[in-house]
Amino acid sequence: MKILLADGDPGLLREYSLRGFLGSRFFVATDGREALEILKNEFPDIAILELMLPGADGHEILKILAKMKKGRPKKVIIFTSVPKEIGEKKCLELGADGYFCKNGDVFDRFLEVLEITKKL
Repeated sequence: MKILLADGDPGLLREYSLRGFLGSRFFVATDGREALEILKNEFPDIAILELMLPGADGHEILKILAKMKKGRPKKVIIFTSVPKEIGEKKCLELGADGYFCKNGDVFDRFLEVLEITKKL
């Protein structure tokens, strides 16, 4: 399984990919443009995106993914510090399959999001 992790914090990305699924191939992006390049060239099965990315934010990426005919990930998950009441509705309307907040222990929450994503 190929998974794109897009977050502006390189430390979090490193930790996420180290704690991820065995047997999965991770692609990491620290900004929206890099995430779009990976989406267009690597065709990940799952994309996990922070909303507040430099270059192209999560909303812009969702709009572009909605227009993609080939290579769209099977699941697009928003994993963000933006509270649900502020961001969830718009993201789901733009085509996200799930919206999760980085609350509590971010790394434990990330593992929980990966497990939930496998079941979607």
